[in-house]
Amino acid sequence: MPTELPVDAARQLLSERLERWFYVLRPHSLSELLAIRLDDVHQYAGVRGAVGLSKTNETARKTRDTLAARRMRDLSDRALFLVPNHRLSENVAVRMRRDFGLNAEVWRGRSALDPEALPGAPETMCWALDRVNDVQKVRGDVLKSACGSEKPGPNRCPYRDECPYWRQVERCADAEVVVAAHEYLFHKLPREVEHDIAFVVLDESWWQSGLQIPAVVKGTGRLTHSVAVGGFAQHVLDNPGNLTQAEVVELWCISQKLESAMLDNQLGLELARLWLDDRALTLGEVETALKLEDRRKVEVKLRPGMAPKRWREEVARASINPEIWLRMQIWRAVRQLLLSPQDVKRAGRVVVAKDKAGHRVAKAYARRRIRREIRKKPILMLDATLKEEMIRPYLPKLELIADIDVRAEHQRTTLVQAPEGRNRKYRGIWAIELVERHLREIETLVLLHDGCVITREKTKNAMQRILEERKLHFKATVGLDLESFKTAPALFIVDRALPNIWDLADNVRALSGEAINPQVIWQQQTFATADGIEHTLRAPVYYNGETMERHRLLQATYEAIVVSEVMVQAPGRGRGINRTAANPLHVVMLVNDVVPPVRVDAVVPWEQLRPDIIDVMEAEGFRLESARDIAKLISTGASADAVRQMLKRARDRRRVSVTQPFIDQYMVPSRKWRGVTYRPMGRGQQTRRAWVAPEKLEKLREMLEAKLGKLAIFRVGD
Repeated sequence: MPTELPVDAARQLLSERLERWFYVLRPHSLSELLAIRLDDVHQYAGVRGAVGLSKTNETARKTRDTLAARRMRDLSDRALFLVPNHRLSENVAVRMRRDFGLNAEVWRGRSALDPEALPGAPETMCWALDRVNDVQKVRGDVLKSACGSEKPGPNRCPYRDECPYWRQVERCADAEVVVAAHEYLFHKLPREVEHDIAFVVLDESWWQSGLQIPAVVKGTGRLTHSVAVGGFAQHVLDNPGNLTQAEVVELWCISQKLESAMLDNQLGLELARLWLDDRALTLGEVETALKLEDRRKVEVKLRPGMAPKRWREEVARASINPEIWLRMQIWRAVRQLLLSPQDVKRAGRVVVAKDKAGHRVAKAYARRRIRREIRKKPILMLDATLKEEMIRPYLPKLELIADIDVRAEHQRTTLVQAPEGRNRKYRGIWAIELVERHLREIETLVLLHDGCVITREKTKNAMQRILEERKLHFKATVGLDLESFKTAPALFIVDRALPNIWDLADNVRALSGEAINPQVIWQQQTFATADGIEHTLRAPVYYNGETMERHRLLQATYEAIVVSEVMVQAPGRGRGINRTAANPLHVVMLVNDVVPPVRVDAVVPWEQLRPDIIDVMEAEGFRLESARDIAKLISTGASADAVRQMLKRARDRRRVSVTQPFIDQYMVPSRKWRGVTYRPMGRGQQTRRAWVAPEKLEKLREMLEAKLGKLAIFRVGD
């Protein structure tokens, strides 16, 4: 880890490193050009800096100055910012307009929601989305086949003048900064929008956007990006396309060899060179197959003015194109294997498996190429968790120009040790089953300390007592800047599902094309807290199952997806580096199968943090004195005598616990309690005392009357 810097020093360093990169993009005299250091010239540059460091804001400031300088010399004077989602894109564009005076506009894809949609109008940016989907399905040109000509006429979409997708063109064409989704690394923008782009900024992690990984479609059982092995050769005879009879026979013979090899290949493993050599499949035959497959494609003749019946017929006629495209991917993977050294035994991007119906299929993995128009530009990457191993397969010349960690003076981080679970494999780990067993208590802790929580989506939905604005699931955290999280005194990170080793392996296959037999071993690993005390935890270490050596890329993938998400992005929502003594932040992590890449201040066992009966009442906003009433109001299933024992243990704990003062200092917000006296109606009933938060007065009375009957007295004091 880099050395932690004070916030001001870290921001100064960030500004200096960004200035060096942007300085090269500005116009210069000959003497200024000669003075530029080669070490400062990087076409593809990365900045790794803590969440809340103001990476995006500082980049926007440098963008404004750089575009202004280029405009004075009549150079290309526009920038393209790419972000993970449109919630973030709108936020970035607003900040650029408001804080830096930049003319920034958001570009939305056809399927994106239209933020200006009127009641009764289509919700998406494109009003003919069904036809767009048809064109994409048969691998056609959407602009030509769905949108059509710019001029009025039959070959023009009837919605083109009104369509929000095209209405945004003029707005974005004049913008200094266009903000769009990461997908536009791989998909074209209209030429009217992409003109005069001087440089590209990639905000947040994007590498998974370019991966093609087969997956089962929910509800259908259909496996995407896969081709049936049985009938692989017959497919050529059934769909000859534009091939001559001799070419059909030639492609059929070559396809027979590959089909036979895939039938003999072991299920669940990548396609083996052994079976290709056994069938004498040559590199020349594979090259021939690729050329002939390409000629089998059906020309897409869809046009906007087509009648619905004719449109359906043309879609059906070209429906063979997606499978031919997948077959070509498989042929390319075979070609890559035959071109590789002999010690490369398997084609990493082709896995032979079975689908839900039990049929043998070839799954095709791929990594999309970044568009040439983008690769030609200078590219700056901003990410709190940037990992070079995940970027270099796309951009081998990436250089990390800044790696900045920040000392959050007013943030404390506590790692909570899990209790012993029933599953021996996950003993001492916050596995899902353990979180579910303690879910009510965890939810009570969050409420008690007026906290926010980030967890997996299922657990988030189960925490019904916590307000929606105070809980997130892990996949929704990147780039978000929520006021409720920025001001909360405590942030709980809970219950991330343990990673599926095969999902990690699929990412490696798609990213690198490497064949992989993944193995995971849970090992004891050591880390030190801020006070220098060493602690151990069990964490997964990933190996190549054939050599039993640590697999560098598989481990990096785990860290990029899991560790970064849980230990960096999620805690960053609390903006710890921006906190002051007046509003400190305590991050509490109930996730301890990950070696922390961040500073941890304390490690405490769950039993010391576990809420007691007093905590449960305070989380609900009241305290009662009567053990009998507590037993009725708090659903513990305990008798009044048992509640008295709970109260005694809770009071004893507060006198002796070494953890409690730490928790009080950093977690428990002050509450202005109101005293209440109450007495149920009926002979022999005694007057009892309670304390309640002002906003819970009515709720307490309702609860008391629901459990004890109508009250004769309910008097509120000071």
